[in-house]
Amino acid sequence: MAVLVVDDLPRVLRDHPSVADLLAIRRVHVVATATAWSAFEAEVLDTFATLIELRLDDPTASRFALDVAWQVSPDRPGCGHAGEGVRVQIAAPVRHVGGDHHQYVAELTDAWTGPLAPRVRPELRLRIGVHQDDGTDCVLNFAGRPHLLIRGSDDLVRRVGETIANWADGRVFGAADAATVAELLRARRPRPDLPTRGRLLRDLWTGPELWFVATAGLDGLAPLIEFLPEGYELGFHLIAPDEGWSIRGLDAANTATLIGARARSSRAGTIIQDGRQRKVTLEL
Repeated sequence: MAVLVVDDLPRVLRDHPSVADLLAIRRVHVVATATAWSAFEAEVLDTFATLIELRLDDPTASRFALDVAWQVSPDRPGCGHAGEGVRVQIAAPVRHVGGDHHQYVAELTDAWTGPLAPRVRPELRLRIGVHQDDGTDCVLNFAGRPHLLIRGSDDLVRRVGETIANWADGRVFGAADAATVAELLRARRPRPDLPTRGRLLRDLWTGPELWFVATAGLDGLAPLIEFLPEGYELGFHLIAPDEGWSIRGLDAANTATLIGARARSSRAGTIIQDGRQRKVTLEL
């Protein structure tokens, strides 16, 4: 994920029209400013999901309710509103953060004594193409089906794996990181003495979603098998080729067989090349 902050976006677009292409890129979040709403082209303004209005030189040009626009104090920097009566106060950092912003966030967290804001849930739905029978979107929902097994050519496995790795909001790991991921997941499980009644397991740990993308070979993934049933609760998602889909003729202790069987019993989604599923035109 990347965050791009652009001061006076309308002027920047006039000087550098190609910047407009960034507004359509997935996982690029743009924060833009302008001195007036009229400075934005309508199609540019429509790309922004959230609009915040500070004190305007001319409150009658407000995009929101005029009475609220007049109430915004000109003497309080960062004071504004976001429509529908939502008040906004934007505060600048009290000191230079430097390169270690994680330390600064930790200091702010330790100093805050009020109630915590709700956790922001990551986006777990990925559109990968359209169904050929009716043209509707084909969407992978990793909240309902936390893992994905891919049965098909090496090229299909690679393309799907790379697409998810580039899209995933969190930390992405490869085939050599199974032991590391297993330790991270083990640390997310609640302690035996921690009361969990009435609380979701996802609320008992902090950190990013963990995406494990293996595009070939499952032999080294044995440390992850025990965590597959808790995928959503632990923020864990396995993307792997479906090498162990057929138990017939395979040793029950074979890692690929166990991965496939455990993942499917844990509500894994599947992509099957030339199978009997609904045909999908992939857009990867």
